[in-house]
Amino acid sequence: MRKPPKYRRHANGQAFVQYRYRRSVNNHTNRIKRFFKWCCREEHLPKELYNGLACVEGLRAGRSQARESKPVEPVPLAWLVAVLPELPAAVAAMCQIQYLCGMRPGEVVVMRAADINMAGDIWLYRPGDHKTAHHGHTLLKAIPRRAQELIKPAVQRADPWL
Repeated sequence: MRKPPKYRRHANGQAFVQYRYRRSVNNHTNRIKRFFKWCCREEHLPKELYNGLACVEGLRAGRSQARESKPVEPVPLAWLVAVLPELPAAVAAMCQIQYLCGMRPGEVVVMRAADINMAGDIWLYRPGDHKTAHHGHTLLKAIPRRAQELIKPAVQRADPWL
């Protein structure tokens, strides 16, 4: 369960919420800006109001008192090894490939043999669609030999997953 935000008081006595991390402050700020944008678009508020709010920038890393969140770490290998015997063979292979290649779950699930360049010692996987494609980013994942050994049987038997 999520912890409630901490409240503090300004010198003038007014209460304010102390958010834990810079990203959460920026997320709340952007949510409020989107609400005002919608209100202006629906003509509930004057458009000049949103124009002023659009100038409000988010907190920058290292430039405020807000804390930075910790980077997301991969699951410990011991946890993965412990759960593998309980999984179906295809799902176990997907989990291992995800761990070995540093992929997101969705990238492994949509993997197709046509998206993998199998020339060379290290294969290259370039999915047709991915999480940040709408930002114009391209994604290229290296597939090491250990992961290749998990993929080869699926390619040979024309598995629908690949």
